[in-house]
Amino acid sequence: MTRSIPIEKCLEDAMLAYSQNGERLRPQQGYPLRLLVPGFEGNMNIKWLRRLHVTAEPAYSRDETSKYTDPMPDGTAREFTFYMEAKSIITRPSGGQRLMAPGFHEITGIAWTGRGKVRRVEVSVDDGKSWQEAQLQEPVLTRALTRFRLPWHWDGQPAVIQSRAIDETGYVQPTLAELLAVRGDNYVYHNNAIWPWRIAADGEVTQMRQAVDGRPVVWGNPVTGFRNAIAPPLVMHEDPDRLWWSEFELGEAYQGPPGWVHGGVLALVLDQLLGEAASDGLTKPLFTGTITLRYLRGTPLGKLRAEAAIERTDGHKTFVSGHMYDADGKTVEAEGIFIKPQWARDAG
Repeated sequence: MTRSIPIEKCLEDAMLAYSQNGERLRPQQGYPLRLLVPGFEGNMNIKWLRRLHVTAEPAYSRDETSKYTDPMPDGTAREFTFYMEAKSIITRPSGGQRLMAPGFHEITGIAWTGRGKVRRVEVSVDDGKSWQEAQLQEPVLTRALTRFRLPWHWDGQPAVIQSRAIDETGYVQPTLAELLAVRGDNYVYHNNAIWPWRIAADGEVTQMRQAVDGRPVVWGNPVTGFRNAIAPPLVMHEDPDRLWWSEFELGEAYQGPPGWVHGGVLALVLDQLLGEAASDGLTKPLFTGTITLRYLRGTPLGKLRAEAAIERTDGHKTFVSGHMYDADGKTVEAEGIFIKPQWARDAG
C-alpha cells in the first residue's frame, strides 16, 4: 500500500502509532508501526509502515489511481478524496434486535465526521417525513465518535427509523438518492448515506431495502451490489418499451478460459437481468424457477451489453428471454421462468 498525504495534514495531526491501550500494537493492527491520519478514509492509516518519502507531488500509485478513486457520472474519476464526510448510524434498535413490547424505547447510535465536530444529529421515526433533534453525549470532540440518544414511544405499528448527522461545516448527511444524484450509479467508496431500519409490528428490526426512483437497492447482490467485492457492479436500465438492459465491462476477475468470460458469470448476470425484467425492477416478489442458456460462441472479456424482456405471463409464472452481446453481436441466449411464491399468491 502506497498513499500520498498532503504535507499540511502530516504537520497538523497525523501520528505514527506503536502502542494502543497500554500495549504494543498487535500484528493484525499494524505492528511494529502504523500511520494514523484522523478524519481521513481508513485505507490511509497504513499498517506495517516501512518508509516515508517527502516529495513535491503525489506518487499516483496504483493504490490511489486504480483504487480509492470515485467514478463520476461524466466518466471522470475523482482522486484524493481523503476526508470521511459526516455519517451516523442507529445502533439500538438495529438489525437482528427486537422490541419486546410497545411503549418507551431509547433510540441510540453513533455519529462522526472527518471535518471537525458533529454539531447535531436528527432522528426520524416516520421514514424521513419529519425529524427530531437527538441529544449528544458529552464530550463532543473533533474527529471522534459521538454518541446520540432520543427517547421514543413506539405505538406497536410498523415504523422506519433513521438518523442524519450535521457537522460544524453545515454539511448534512445525505439520503442514498441524493448521493447517487451527485456521484452516479457506479461509485463504490465514501458511502455515507442515511441507513434506515425497518421495525415490524412484532418488534423485529431488519435492514430496510433502500430505493432510488422506486427501485430497491440491494447492497450485497453479487451482480449489482455496491458493497459486494465480486460485483462488477451492473446498473440496470428500463426503456419505455419495457426492455431491460445493462452495459458493463468484465475484466480478468471474471475470466474462464484465457481472454474469455467464465460461463458461470454469464449465467449469473443473465439470471439477474431476467429477474429484474420479470419483477419490474425487483418491485414484485418473483423467484427463478428455471433458466436455460445457449452459448452461441465465446464471450470475450471487455465491454458487453445484456438485454431482457418479458415474453408472456401465465398465472403465477412469468416467461422472460434475454441475450448477451459483445461488439460483434450476440454471444448467449437465455430463457427463464420466474415464479410468484405461494405466500405472495395467498396475500393477493
